Amino acid sequence: MFITSKKSFLNTLLCFLWIALIAKSIALFIGFVLPVSKHIVNTKIDTNLPYIKFSLKKDFAIEIKIKKKKKEKPTLLMKNMLLKGIYISGANDFAIIGLKAKKDSIKIISVKGNFQGYKLIKLYPKKVLLQKNGITYVLYLKNIKVHPSTEGVSSDVSISSNVPGKKKFVLAKDNVYYYVNHLNKIWNDIGIDDSRKNGHLVGFKIKWIKSNSIFTKIGLKKGDILVKINGDPLINYGVAFDYYKKIKKREIGEIKLTVLRNKKEKEIEYELF
Repeated sequence: MFITSKKSFLNTLLCFLWIALIAKSIALFIGFVLPVSKHIVNTKIDTNLPYIKFSLKKDFAIEIKIKKKKKEKPTLLMKNMLLKGIYISGANDFAIIGLKAKKDSIKIISVKGNFQGYKLIKLYPKKVLLQKNGITYVLYLKNIKVHPSTEGVSSDVSISSNVPGKKKFVLAKDNVYYYVNHLNKIWNDIGIDDSRKNGHLVGFKIKWIKSNSIFTKIGLKKGDILVKINGDPLINYGVAFDYYKKIKKREIGEIKLTVLRNKKEKEIEYELF
């Protein structure tokens, strides 16, 4: 049995040797017969390659379209219209516009509304932008003197009463509504703080006021304490906020402020026109 196993092992080994000899012979034949590429053996990078110009459209039938930016058309001044007023609230903005040649053509136009074929696209404190056929027009408020520190507010205030201890100021509604809708402008010209007595609110004290601002022109002074509005005591923020909403909704045509100045009450009246 050992002899048989030994013979089988020798036959297997001889078979493997024979296969290895054949494989080696084939490899030598291929290496001898097939030529070796010089470019593969001596690999070098040629940095002086020729510049080849080609067209994507002609050579590859690929057409690339590049969109050209349209030149913005200049904003033109609107000359045949009048801008009578602007109301900016953030929700229901509108402008009051009319034709110079027709006094009865005045209309209230909301944003994106149309007037004589012109679309109202933007409102600013002193101007509006209109658009027609891709052209933008600007229309300015006329006959309004603007205070340098407060854009959009007239610096002129009329006094209609000189009764001792009592003054009545006539204010343009545009000025009042401008401040109502731009509260940040108020705090640029005047500083107001609570005035309390025994911990209870009794009014609002003017801590500082900018000289030559509209607030000095309507009769207010540093140190004044606003104690009433239209006869209602300012004993909480709710009263002040209620009047703010009424003015914003244009429900009030007259405002009467009662201020405490040098420990004496003084009334200042305002008429909106």
